[in-house]
Amino acid sequence: MTVSTDKTTDAIFELIEKFNFERVEKLMHAIDWKWAMYDGLRFATIDEMRDKCINLLFSAKRDYDVVSSGGFQASYKFNCDGEEIFTLRFIAAENYVRF
Repeated sequence: MTVSTDKTTDAIFELIEKFNFERVEKLMHAIDWKWAMYDGLRFATIDEMRDKCINLLFSAKRDYDVVSSGGFQASYKFNCDGEEIFTLRFIAAENYVRF
């Protein structure tokens, strides 16, 4: 099974191009959200965030699932018309309740 196609790659890079990484960077600095990196605990650069998200999106496609890391969540699914949909989110807070 092949994960990468030109269509997939184009869709992922279009999503990455349109995502507001600058806004995420500001939020991460405002709340002191750092990543554990090879050189210690520090703020991720926008290029590092982009690279992480590209990898997450390809993983989501490969696994037909939702994957997350560093606050980013990537998903891949089909809608009811059979169209492929990639979603990329940055989640700073979330809560749920079981009952």
